[in-house]
Amino acid sequence: MHSITEQLVNGLVQAYEEIAKLLADFDLLNKMHYDKDYGAYFDYGNHTGK
Repeated sequence: MHSITEQLVNGLVQAYEEIAKLLADFDLLNKMHYDKDYGAYFDYGNHTGK
């Protein structure tokens, strides 16, 4: 049981690190959310009517 728990925890840590790295990517943030015409960030998603 202990080794299973270690594997699960290690997998979660790795997944968290990958997500944190992705969210810290400022170039990706700009690519996905920055509108040059308005000079502002916008979040278009399922809750946004285009």
